[in-house]
Amino acid sequence: AEGTRGFSAMAVSPNRRYVAVAEIRSTPTISVFDLHTLKRRKVLQAASADVMSKEFVCLSFSPDSKGLLTHGGAPDWTLVYWLWEKAKVGAVSKSSNAQNAVYQVSFNPVDNTVVCVTGDGICRFLRITDQTLKPLPGAMGKREPQAYVCHAWMSEERVVVATDTGDLLLLEAGELKCALAASPADGASIDSIVAYSKGFVCGADGGVVYVFERSPVSVATTTRSSDIHAWQRYACGSRL
Repeated sequence: AEGTRGFSAMAVSPNRRYVAVAEIRSTPTISVFDLHTLKRRKVLQAASADVMSKEFVCLSFSPDSKGLLTHGGAPDWTLVYWLWEKAKVGAVSKSSNAQNAVYQVSFNPVDNTVVCVTGDGICRFLRITDQTLKPLPGAMGKREPQAYVCHAWMSEERVVVATDTGDLLLLEAGELKCALAASPADGASIDSIVAYSKGFVCGADGGVVYVFERSPVSVATTTRSSDIHAWQRYACGSRL
């Protein structure tokens, strides 16, 4: 499109009907396309009073595909919740200061009102209520802050957060429970993570892909509180 200097992020809705594309412009813009008709359905532009950045660095649709989270970049790192079908801003919040980048935002897979934000020294849960984004208690507690590069929801209560040193951290009900024993923890950043029916898949620096599956023995014999350690790791690819 005219005036676009490139694209910075993209997200597909859970119902696979829409794709949101972030365009880098003097005023950051989101175009939502209908994947059935291939036509642009809506254009979203944040007011300069809300977002100072020229780009959105990450996007996420809500579970019902009616809400959209967009996170602006530097200098203000602003999180915006949209009722995108109405092109209406539902809530705005600052996630970070100028020194700490944000890498990912996402909705709870069941609850449209709970979101997670991760970045440099940032791991936060917020609730959308009364046109505001209110921080929820918990997250990393006393753990030394580091770069939380990506995350994935395993269930309504459980989130796995990956770090720039290869650690995989399990959070439950918004609080850190443990570092998974199967974490690579080899100093190489884990840059992407996706949940699937048997566990989750991670992509790490150097082209390595890790597949984590829950141990079938542990599922049958352990309690809910202890089975968080029971993961088997498989790797493919190699670092150059």
